[in-house]
Amino acid sequence: MFSKMSTLFGVVEKSKLEWMDLVAVIYDDGYGKQIQTYNQLFSIAEQISGTLGKHVMGNSVVAICRDTDQFTPSILCGILQSGCAFFSFDKHGIEGAVNSFSCMDVGAIMVQTNYAEVINCLMLKFQGKLEITTDSCLASLGLFLLKMPHRHKMKDIAYCITTSGTTGQRKLIKVPHNCIIPNIAHIRSIYDLKCNDVVLLCSPLTFDPSIVEIFVTLSCGACLLIVPEHVKLQSKKLLSLIYRQNKVTVMQATPSLIQRINTDDLKNTILSGTSSLRILALGGEEFPPLSQMRSWLGADNRTQLINLYGITEVSCWSFYHCLSEKETWNDEGVPLGRPLSQSEYKILSREGVEVTQGEGKLYLGGCGRQCIVDDKIQNFVDSGDFVKIDNSGRIIFIGREDRQVKRNGCRLNLGEIEKIALAETRVSGCKVLMNEGKLVLFVVSKQDDESPGIQEYLRTVMKRKLPRHYLPDEIIPVDEIPITKHGKCDFKALLEHSLQSWDKNGLQCTSIENSVRLEWKKLLGSCVETNDSNFLESGGDSLTAVTLAQAIENQFNLSASYLVDTILHKSFNDIISCIEKYANTGQVILKKKKRESPSEEVLVNIGEKKVKVESIRTLWSPCSCIDSAVMRGNQYFCVQCTGIIRSDTTKLHYHGNMGTEPVHASLLEEPSRSPSAQTSAELLSQKYGETVTRQADAPNSVWLSQNWSLDTGKCVDASPLIVQARSGLHEVFIGSHSHHMFAVVAESGELLWKTRLGDRIESSASVSMCGNYIIVGCYDGGVYTLSRATGETIWMYKTKSAVKSSPAVDTRTGWIYIGSHDHHIYSLDIQKKICRWRVDLDGGSLFSSPSLCSHYVCVCSLSGCVAAIHPTSGHIMWTYSTGKPIFSSPTITPTGPCVGCVDGKLYQLDHHGYLIWTFETSAPIFSSPVQLPVLETYCTKTENPSILIGSHDCCVYCVSSEGREQWRHKTSDFVYSTCFCFGDILNKPAFQNEREKQQSVSNIQNNQCMLSNITNHSKDANSDRMAGMGLKYCVVPSKDGKMTVIDMNTGREVSSIQLPMEVFSSPVVIGNLLIVGCRDNNVYCLNIMQK
Repeated sequence: MFSKMSTLFGVVEKSKLEWMDLVAVIYDDGYGKQIQTYNQLFSIAEQISGTLGKHVMGNSVVAICRDTDQFTPSILCGILQSGCAFFSFDKHGIEGAVNSFSCMDVGAIMVQTNYAEVINCLMLKFQGKLEITTDSCLASLGLFLLKMPHRHKMKDIAYCITTSGTTGQRKLIKVPHNCIIPNIAHIRSIYDLKCNDVVLLCSPLTFDPSIVEIFVTLSCGACLLIVPEHVKLQSKKLLSLIYRQNKVTVMQATPSLIQRINTDDLKNTILSGTSSLRILALGGEEFPPLSQMRSWLGADNRTQLINLYGITEVSCWSFYHCLSEKETWNDEGVPLGRPLSQSEYKILSREGVEVTQGEGKLYLGGCGRQCIVDDKIQNFVDSGDFVKIDNSGRIIFIGREDRQVKRNGCRLNLGEIEKIALAETRVSGCKVLMNEGKLVLFVVSKQDDESPGIQEYLRTVMKRKLPRHYLPDEIIPVDEIPITKHGKCDFKALLEHSLQSWDKNGLQCTSIENSVRLEWKKLLGSCVETNDSNFLESGGDSLTAVTLAQAIENQFNLSASYLVDTILHKSFNDIISCIEKYANTGQVILKKKKRESPSEEVLVNIGEKKVKVESIRTLWSPCSCIDSAVMRGNQYFCVQCTGIIRSDTTKLHYHGNMGTEPVHASLLEEPSRSPSAQTSAELLSQKYGETVTRQADAPNSVWLSQNWSLDTGKCVDASPLIVQARSGLHEVFIGSHSHHMFAVVAESGELLWKTRLGDRIESSASVSMCGNYIIVGCYDGGVYTLSRATGETIWMYKTKSAVKSSPAVDTRTGWIYIGSHDHHIYSLDIQKKICRWRVDLDGGSLFSSPSLCSHYVCVCSLSGCVAAIHPTSGHIMWTYSTGKPIFSSPTITPTGPCVGCVDGKLYQLDHHGYLIWTFETSAPIFSSPVQLPVLETYCTKTENPSILIGSHDCCVYCVSSEGREQWRHKTSDFVYSTCFCFGDILNKPAFQNEREKQQSVSNIQNNQCMLSNITNHSKDANSDRMAGMGLKYCVVPSKDGKMTVIDMNTGREVSSIQLPMEVFSSPVVIGNLLIVGCRDNNVYCLNIMQK
């Protein structure tokens, strides 16, 4: 059948009609699945083909630099359908890839939009001659197309690939269609693939087994499972995805990848008696010893084990051997097996004579398996491997040429030492290397091995079983054998480990790198794979990054403010360089000294102007204006009521003749607290200067229940933005890791629109001053301006790294302020679609969100810098350093900026940037402070609002304006998110019946005003809130998903509800509705009811 199909795309094209409704691809990162049918796959492929047809000449090569996900097969098929070939390259190998472009006639380059460094490198390399283009199809896939200058055509090539270089110089291989098709056809028949099979994409696109995995799967209507590359290095998570969650039936992997997995875990999962895994094919390295293989197999396991052998120069696999059950239980060598279709071979002695029995070097080729290697075509290619033909005619692998070494005048095979070690029950894995004449054995002990002295034990065994010249000079225990991104043993990393662990006298020594590796392993449960390993991609998060930084600082007595930022965003090698820099310079972060609180009249210099800062009135609850908005942390935004009303607690009076009108803030009367309403606990606290624990009042009857939920497809870490619609209802805007932004009716959960951005979204949205646009940051580095009505992208401004910060809107100018992980804060004018200014904030990434007051923008960085920036000029007015990273977003109190820090402290500064006080918790603070009055039932005024702050010590604190603890509440887990406070609740439901619910949605979509009970309900709710002004309750989200309502007067729990998974989103309350995101992929709306 395949013989009639002349192209690689032709092999899979029949799937379009035969299996159009079946699932073609599943992308599972452990948080959620993205599913694509064959119909969807080929629809996207056709769009890609159409785009390339407009911009790229046929028979060109299209280079791709992109993360592997559910769209990867569609992109490859689209390139092939257009008549082009593809070449995948890694963003870390950009220099080597660019040098190969001229040799393969690259006509265009597809680059992921957030790969700014790759794009910049390409533009510099080609001196700006690349033409960058995109269209709706490319944009939806997060791609730019860079058109190359005119290139010559290259006929009949399916793809180009480079060898890994693990055995010498990298080679460029051009693979014709007629070379790879026989391989795919024969492998498919060996695996006996059916449309109900699930095949794991185990190899990266830069390793040629991935081509077989993808196209073998698609050629028979089976399902391809794709997981992120970093998950493959986390054994337990990988097993969970392939065994429990997706029931993989076929897996093609390197032995090193499987050897990293604990033996008991293998027996109990993919190699158990109940495993769904039909086929486990191992290739790319020598097949493991059968003694080790037997230890992997659980009772009654029926998985077919296959030995695959081949080289990239002849398009992947050339031999296969299916192990019988009888073979599994003897200790003879596993043969290479039979040649695949159209594969030929010959074995030559060192003298070049063909061998029919005995040892020789293996050469591979065949008329139908000829690739173009470095622009040369050879009938047979040197594999670099030695084999032997035994008496039965079987071909047995001996070892690679570079693993045959001479020592003391005698030749030895390093693989023989490994076989002896692996035969021992105490050994889980091992590798041997020769370095400067020293033979070193690296050994991994089994997890249940508690016996001491593995080195002495192995030396005794080897003296008994091996000749003298085979005995290792050193035996070094390691936690894991490092692997390359292709899944093979990383001998370079082992060599580095050897050099760093042993000094010239052979004595073990301590180094910065070894210490960091140990801490890394302790926190993540897995070793550093390579020097390019990224902490987040290896399973870390913000908290563990802080923990790692603290451990390093304590061990080396450092104060390294940039260390957490480096851990989160750079490679392992960069982390070591950062530590060495601090260690060598002995750098200490200097902080501004604490000074007395400023007097009531504070003059601030802004340019040549003198500005007086004084307390103003503040609105503590949402108003009823159209387009008014509510955001996390009790931020209320309304242009009609003059701007951001959470933290705009300062206004300006100009002194002198300045030629401009003063800026006044016209806000509603601020609720403040009368002395007569103070509790006895507070009076005692003021008298004695101590914190007195309050006694519980009678509990209020408040309860939570689920109203609706929306499945976004991936976890939701962003927080909701809620905007008052003209209909009287409210619109919720929120993004998720699915790359989508959603607009939902708060009262009903009905979806208004969703739109796809370039990458996942953790930024929380804001609404523009005119009310027509939604602004949000994205992991692709973009700051997106979307139509509030349709979700259409109006403008996208590109920063140079991920944007996790949330935008702040200046109501005087309409400008947007937002931070990026490229270390800059940006001021964007969305009306004119320009960047007004950008400022590098002390070299640290900006995770937290800016906060505005009338005369400066306050912003914080992961380097620990707090800065005040002039809103129109971008001039840095002052800075303060905490010396530790800041993830928390600041709030601006009447005194000045207040922000939490990972050192566990809450910092209160004044408007000059001087420290007023700190409040200390016992663990890092990631949550943002909420500035709110803590009121008794009938209190109406307050001069100095209290601060609510959550901590990773599993507590939320109420702190007075003087920095004293008023109360604390113990939570069930870390408090990562930001609290939200609210007052009395109306118990009237949002809708009386389903008909009313449907009518409301129809009215919103038609942009009609609602003259119904819904409108009346909304007005009543707003009137009640405005009248009451008493914020009696606070909702506290714990990391474990528990949402707790506490009494603001006592700090005691009055109600709670448990969400299914972790919560990093911050809740927002409007009326009797609570909206929050969850890591189970859903946005939840909860009813808050009060009796």
